[in-house]
Amino acid sequence: ENPEIDIYLFEGSSYRRFNHKTISISDGDVITLDQSQVKVLHTPGHYPDSCCFLLDDSLFTGDTVFIGRTGRTISAGSNVRTLYHSVYEKVLTLPQDITLFPGHDYGSKPYCSIEENIKISPLLQAEDEDDFVFRMEEYERRRIS
Repeated sequence: ENPEIDIYLFEGSSYRRFNHKTISISDGDVITLDQSQVKVLHTPGHYPDSCCFLLDDSLFTGDTVFIGRTGRTISAGSNVRTLYHSVYEKVLTLPQDITLFPGHDYGSKPYCSIEENIKISPLLQAEDEDDFVFRMEEYERRRIS
């Protein structure tokens, strides 16, 4: 571990694997890195403490949104309805030309714009919360079969 590196954790996170002091962050906080400003967006659903980070015209989505789909909600603490609100009220309301950089490269390419991701992902085309839940259930059923 490098004692010079700051480690940021969402407030109330139960993730405590560090022997290093952590810095607590909340929704809407701005982290200053050198001369850049990074805005914290709390996006629970995949996990209760999931966050996305907005830097200029780039959104680092972690496990909230991937290329072609959203994160899954199969872990303890996951909640599909909470994920819907995070994705549809926080991510998809951003300018459509923002580039998404997911935490994993599970898609056909490593990054794309919000607008392009909506076009290629049925999970991002839900009519409402219940439709999203249905689409997520169908997605999981197809993974199993």
